[in-house]
Amino acid sequence: MVKASKETIKRINRQNIINVFFKADTVSKSEVIERTKLSPASVNNIIQELVEETVLLERHYGESSGGRRPMLYSLNAELYHVLAIKVTTRNVLSAVLNLEGTIVASKTLLTTIHDEASLTEAISASISLLKEQSADLMDSIDTVAFSIPGIMDYTHATVVYSAALYVENYDLKGVVDTHLKAGLTVRVYKDTDAMLLGEYHCGLSNCENMAFFLCENGVGLSVMNRNKLFWSDSCGMEIGHTVIDIHGKQCKCGMRGCVSTLLGENRAIERYIELNSEKTGQGTFDSSSLDYLTLYAMADEGDGCAKEVIDEQITLLALTLVTIVNLFNPSEVVLGGPLARIDNIGETLNRLVQGKVLKPFAKNLSIRCSKLNINANLSGMAFDCIRKDFFSRVKF
Repeated sequence: MVKASKETIKRINRQNIINVFFKADTVSKSEVIERTKLSPASVNNIIQELVEETVLLERHYGESSGGRRPMLYSLNAELYHVLAIKVTTRNVLSAVLNLEGTIVASKTLLTTIHDEASLTEAISASISLLKEQSADLMDSIDTVAFSIPGIMDYTHATVVYSAALYVENYDLKGVVDTHLKAGLTVRVYKDTDAMLLGEYHCGLSNCENMAFFLCENGVGLSVMNRNKLFWSDSCGMEIGHTVIDIHGKQCKCGMRGCVSTLLGENRAIERYIELNSEKTGQGTFDSSSLDYLTLYAMADEGDGCAKEVIDEQITLLALTLVTIVNLFNPSEVVLGGPLARIDNIGETLNRLVQGKVLKPFAKNLSIRCSKLNINANLSGMAFDCIRKDFFSRVKF
């Protein structure tokens, strides 16, 4: 066995001390000693060096526990910056976040993305807007993170396929290299990855085993297992093309009865039009104002067709969640999208799902609705990048 040099040991100790400050407002030397199990002398010397290098900042004195009041330290939040970019079919939201996960600059670009050219133009314009606002800040970017609907190649930061954006094999790193300094780390997350990370880092709990299910125009799924996103290097999970009705409507993937042909806002609207036409005999219907929440309000006001649609959607949603729970056995399932804003839907889903999943999986299962805003998705991606790139895990 090769013995580590003093320099190597000090580097490891230094990193482990820095790691104590992850998502911490302030930390005392005694807390560092307790967390790292290093000697007081080593902690004192390394913290002094980190203060001199402005990696750590002396904030203020804490409360005394009998002796001298301890100095409390925090990380210099501006040592590292993430550019987080959330892409949807209708807009691009870009923001620069620091080590604390705080947004220090942001821009929203309203646009329509329908092919590779429009996606490139939207990302380029979004970066340019931030440059105009904060040129110096953009020069300090260390990592770029993208949230995009579709199937991702996480290793190569490529959008393998996005039905929503109509792109295939889209190289995000190439776009970043064109508009920002070369050599930046580029990470890609599908949209539900970013939402799940937002729940984990900014939400109501730090559940280690969690599933996030998005139900809006389409459906999406991301899973966290033991505090890590569950994914393979070359692609992600695609719940929308899981078949649940072999006699159902044909999907664009070629199969019949995929989840995405039965569950989602677009399908709910189609179903309402079908039922309303059968009831009234009218072949045409203005559906431009319909969405999930409107249908729910109509059902609440006594519209029988709307009630049937909402009941069907909740039943299908529950069955889909049963499949997810039986596959991954998460402790918590978080629902995102318009349905999550329906009154008491969390309680309804808990009852329906726990009554159908395998009994061992129902024991500690909780289903709740997401209450976070879009900024949490950006912060979730940023914290994931920060943890991987700045707070690296070091062991002997």
